[in-house]
Amino acid sequence: MANGPPTPPPPKTAAAESTILQASETATAVNEAADANTSSEAPASQEQQAPSAASAQTQPEPDPYESALPKISELVATSRFRELIEEIEVLDLTTPGENSPNRMLVMIPLVLAYLIKDEIPLARMAMKRLPRNLTEPRITQTLGGLLLAVSERDYPKVYVRAEDFIDYAGQPDFPHQRLGTLIKNMIPIFRLSVKEPFTLLSRGYSSITPTMASKYIGLPIEYVTKMATDRRWKYDPSTETLTPVLVGKGAVRATYGGSRPSTLGNFESIADSVSKLEM
Repeated sequence: MANGPPTPPPPKTAAAESTILQASETATAVNEAADANTSSEAPASQEQQAPSAASAQTQPEPDPYESALPKISELVATSRFRELIEEIEVLDLTTPGENSPNRMLVMIPLVLAYLIKDEIPLARMAMKRLPRNLTEPRITQTLGGLLLAVSERDYPKVYVRAEDFIDYAGQPDFPHQRLGTLIKNMIPIFRLSVKEPFTLLSRGYSSITPTMASKYIGLPIEYVTKMATDRRWKYDPSTETLTPVLVGKGAVRATYGGSRPSTLGNFESIADSVSKLEM
């Protein structure tokens, strides 16, 4: 059989052309939708990442006064008050925000440290640096009352106000519990430092009457007797004399029953020492 010309493709009908056109349009629409989804997902992903980056940038920095409390507590526990004073003074000098209420967290221990070291003018200066915008003004009122009593050497008030401060710091509604613990740890050390005149007297006398001790220290006789016995002095009511149990090394010991001091030199030495405490 002879090969004839190739058979031409069947002519396209109108229905076939319509079907092909619809398929092409559908494919184009699908591709456009996929592209749109891809482009919309990228900004969404970027938007999701943006808040996390922003939140990382806006994380509040630790408060420098709060952060100093562990170190301050450590120095108080080891009675390193000179180092504590230097630590707080440097922190306060290098930290902005003098009106921050949290500044009290370091200023109150600083005032107490100066009182323990018997540096009253510096304690007053530290007191003036307390922020004025505290929500609980009783803190400054209580500390200010104690500082005033110490400045005036009004010892009965000193002990009463020291006890008041401890009681206040131990209350459940005290504004800052960690600061309250610091106050409760520092006040007893302060009270012992105030009793230093007894150490001076023990170096000069093997015994002394409560009346004379009262004149030296500036306290009522009943306070003197109690404070002396608290410091392990012995009181003999039959002779009305106080006797220290321990006397410092190399101290000149003398007996004084109220009639005369052992020597004029002894008297002047003790009087001078006590007068320095009163300055």
